[in-house]
Amino acid sequence: MDPERLKDRFFAVLSSILEIDARSLPLDASPDTVESWDSLKNMYIIQNLEEAFGIVFTDVEIFELASLSDLLGAVGRKMGGHHFSDSAVAP
Repeated sequence: MDPERLKDRFFAVLSSILEIDARSLPLDASPDTVESWDSLKNMYIIQNLEEAFGIVFTDVEIFELASLSDLLGAVGRKMGGHHFSDSAVAP
């Protein structure tokens, strides 16, 4: 999957669950900084990303996914080694 399509699908998943335009969030956005991103929605995000991309996160990976940037980077790596710099992630 090309990086732009990956980002589009990623942000669509987050936007749907968080009920906001996830592309408007800063890269360091996390459950600590986004009011609608609680622990239950975090589980939904992980589950929906796994389903949308056909990937599986380990328990250790899930524990380490602390921000929007972490999530996108992890999905990118699992989907063919895409590494997103901060500038490549920004909308």
